[in-house]
Amino acid sequence: MAYWFRMKAFERILKPLQGTIFSSNSLVSASNRRNLAIGRLLMGSNEVNGSNSADPSYSKTKTAGIIIIGDEVLKGQVMDVNSHYISKELYALGVKLARISVIPDIQSDISQEVRLFSEKFDYVFTTGGIGPTHDDITYIGVGEAFGDPIEVNPEMATLLQKWLGHKGYSNEVILKMAEMPISATLMFNPDLPKLASFPIIIVRNVYIFPGIPQYLKRMFPRIRPLIGGDKKFQWKVVYVDRDEIGITPEINAVVEHFKDRVTFGSYPVIDNLYYSTRITMDSNSEADVNAAEKFLIESLPEGSVVQFDSQPLETAAVKIYGIIENQNHSLHIPVKIAVQKLEEALEKYGLESLCICFNGGKDCTALLHLLHAVVQKKLPGNESKLSSLSIKYENPFSEMEHFLTQTAERYNLDVWVYDGPVRSGLESTVTDHPEVKAVLMGTRRSDPSGQNLDYFQMTDESWPQVIRVSPILDWTYTQVWKFLRMLTLPYCSIYDHGYTSIGSQSNTVPNESLKYEDPSGEVRYRPAYTLNDSSSERNGRQ
Repeated sequence: MAYWFRMKAFERILKPLQGTIFSSNSLVSASNRRNLAIGRLLMGSNEVNGSNSADPSYSKTKTAGIIIIGDEVLKGQVMDVNSHYISKELYALGVKLARISVIPDIQSDISQEVRLFSEKFDYVFTTGGIGPTHDDITYIGVGEAFGDPIEVNPEMATLLQKWLGHKGYSNEVILKMAEMPISATLMFNPDLPKLASFPIIIVRNVYIFPGIPQYLKRMFPRIRPLIGGDKKFQWKVVYVDRDEIGITPEINAVVEHFKDRVTFGSYPVIDNLYYSTRITMDSNSEADVNAAEKFLIESLPEGSVVQFDSQPLETAAVKIYGIIENQNHSLHIPVKIAVQKLEEALEKYGLESLCICFNGGKDCTALLHLLHAVVQKKLPGNESKLSSLSIKYENPFSEMEHFLTQTAERYNLDVWVYDGPVRSGLESTVTDHPEVKAVLMGTRRSDPSGQNLDYFQMTDESWPQVIRVSPILDWTYTQVWKFLRMLTLPYCSIYDHGYTSIGSQSNTVPNESLKYEDPSGEVRYRPAYTLNDSSSERNGRQ
């Protein structure tokens, strides 16, 4: 049987669930079963541990446990991404994830773990083991945990027959997938697309999901209104340019000062371009977490806290256009001009006729981010990949190759790789991609070929005929690095080892201007962004 909730007493709670059907299959009174389901789902009660809204502890932080079911996960044949997804969802809902368990496809293990988790936590989430094959025994294990017999749920069978019957699957297979504990409640919305509307099976405080990540991600949002704490977690992150060991006293002091009020985490980070330690803090109290952040920052060594943006691509348009609006910003003029040129190119040629020449260097890295910001601003919702031309040379740096791969994924680039030099690479580009009318270049005036260029200029007659667009033509070396570092953008790590202008391993060495000896007498090189004399930028090129 199916029924729609229309009770005024629950109108406020049920508003987010409009269009959702809850149904149950039971031999007991249908009305009693409905009332039990409503009580469990809407009031967050747990029949096993007896918690309910009248309990004085009801307002405390809700807890949850996740059970990942599958031999394939334990054998390393499949990577578990479901627990990571659910944990992020729960944190956003103000639910404390207390435990994650990965167990095999063994009925007794499933029933034992489900029973234990159901008694200990407010919510339990299982993934995996709900198909028609021999190892899909999650429903049986959950039923055993609560002493529930397993029967075919007629409504589930009807839905499965509707979705799968026309594909020629046997009735036996469909009925097997519809077998579940007799007290199970189905939650579904028939108006949603098939994948998103697949029923979520709920047994007491246990939410049963398929193991396929795509299904889980489509289904989970439907239960958000049913779960969650009375207060969402308040959290802060402090990024520190010091080793964790070196700031242990400061960390211990803030933990002691705010114990029982704020939860802290300290994480050393290797090979980050901006920070070495990440310190997290969260609490149900916004005032407490703000006070903890202030206490910690004031305790740390001066200049060690980094204003790090962990999502620079998501904030690109806001930050870039914010610089343009702020006439007092030190990069106001160069960023404004570059964005104007990019907007002009986008309007004149269209995104489909533009490509960016990207070799991983600092200049084209800055240009790529500017382009990303302009597209984000002018073409909101754009899902098309940015076309990128990469000229390949012999004996490249492995760090640069790695950075190119990472950047292509990060900025969603469609990378066209051609052998150098630049002229032959352009010839191949216009031959293979005749739609390209203009190529964005990270050329600056200080480059060997940049002194006589204009922002928009046709290539020389002996070259393939495309428009060269050079939006950062008048930027200085210092401005490029200030732009990258100010926005905490990723760049090739080799720049932090004394390289200021990068070609191949055959013609590039660290810049002698950045050379120094550490206390042990070992020769080292400072990062490229510390170079004071920009005229010596190319001193490392041979």
